[in-house]
Amino acid sequence: MKCLVIGIVTSLIGLSVVQASDKVQPYLKQQLEKSEQANVIVYFSARAKFEKSKAIAKRADRIQSVVDEARQVASSSQKNVLRYLKKQSLKHRSFFIENAIAVESANASQVQWLATRPEVEAVRTDAKSKLNLPDVDPTEGLSPGLIEVPDHLELVGASKVWNELGVKGRGIVVAGQDTGYQWTHESIRNQYRGYRNGQVNHNYNWHDAISADNRVCNGRANAPCDDNGHGTHTMGTIVGYAGENNQIGVAPESKWIGCRNMGQGIGTVSSYLECFQFFIAPFVRGDLRGRTARADYAPHIINNSWSCPPSEGCTGGEFLDAVRALKAAGIFVVVSAGNEGPNCGSVQNPPAYYSGDVLSVGAYNRYQNDAASFSSRGPSRFNGLLAPFVTAPGSGIRSAYIGSTNSRYRHLSGTSMAGPHVAGVVALIWSAIPELIGKVDETTLLLAKSAVPLKSRQSCGNYSGERVPNAVFGYGMANAYNAIKMMRSSSR
Repeated sequence: MKCLVIGIVTSLIGLSVVQASDKVQPYLKQQLEKSEQANVIVYFSARAKFEKSKAIAKRADRIQSVVDEARQVASSSQKNVLRYLKKQSLKHRSFFIENAIAVESANASQVQWLATRPEVEAVRTDAKSKLNLPDVDPTEGLSPGLIEVPDHLELVGASKVWNELGVKGRGIVVAGQDTGYQWTHESIRNQYRGYRNGQVNHNYNWHDAISADNRVCNGRANAPCDDNGHGTHTMGTIVGYAGENNQIGVAPESKWIGCRNMGQGIGTVSSYLECFQFFIAPFVRGDLRGRTARADYAPHIINNSWSCPPSEGCTGGEFLDAVRALKAAGIFVVVSAGNEGPNCGSVQNPPAYYSGDVLSVGAYNRYQNDAASFSSRGPSRFNGLLAPFVTAPGSGIRSAYIGSTNSRYRHLSGTSMAGPHVAGVVALIWSAIPELIGKVDETTLLLAKSAVPLKSRQSCGNYSGERVPNAVFGYGMANAYNAIKMMRSSSR
């Protein structure tokens, strides 16, 4: 009885100290009040600066430089905490893409110890977030089925790039982290980097960050799978092609690789970070320590049609250093702006609201010739800067989907559908103008200059809807053809 009382008192003391620490996220404190344990992310103060990387011309060497510096910073700053976690027999995963450690089932006294460490900046919950698609009428303004070129691909200039410039994205690799991918789907199979001449190799091309099994995907699946359909749909919009009368992708000759960051539509901060880390230095299946990692297999572009809202535990900077590392490596990060519109300031979730470090994309309703009602408006709630940056079609988009032959295509709406258009646009630009590859800021500026301007009746903050850019459309409709022609004209 005496031991039991002492144990309870110790636990209460630990909880009270946790509550008093400003390093511990309030959301996490609430979790520990309701439960004895919580999954947490420990963030460290030390950060890589990547100054040397900026001067490196060769792409693979530049990426490797970013990886090496990030690893060195993480290794140096995390060593004492890692020693403690091992001693406590706590299951954990160390990251370098973000200087952080994911820890499973930490109790109040362990969180207290972590918060007292001088090298620790914050301890936050390993937040779970649910895939959010807007509620829209599924029959409203659906694009037709089999057609030579869907109008939403024409709006972003894709068909003109194919037909007039002869560019379809060859030489570019686009990555996606999502609900997974049905890689055998007829419209994306041949574009999967792991498939060549009938032979399949998933090493360096696929990673599953979800450990739980379900009826569709095994945990840590060895081959790309999709237990929701959302991921397959987004990848179809980037690269999909199943014949001249079934073109669904912006850059049909680009290759793709993938990472599953959500299980049945639910992801966590740690699963998102795990996918980001896989992309900057892909590795062999099952090699979670990254001993086989190779920077030369990194993709050029990453599409992110997901978010982590404050209501589910994300409070701001969970992925900020990760996207900055990717940018330093010359990898273009595209993020859907969110489906929390139409109010101003509704670009409110990471990673979309990291304006200046990612390119956020709003959704256009081409049937109403206006912004989609659900599309989040700016300015960014994180830093007050412009968001979304550009816009693309996001209503009634027909693309690949999981399932049997009769249901392998579906119409979906959301900024999740808009973002992949822009990932495909960047793929076309970089395929046509290889000297721009890795130059994220220059490409972002080109996208702004070449976008088809769109004005709005809605003004938000300092952004008037009657001016461009504005907080509804950003600089307007992204257009690959305009961008390539503009760049080629200026270089003459």
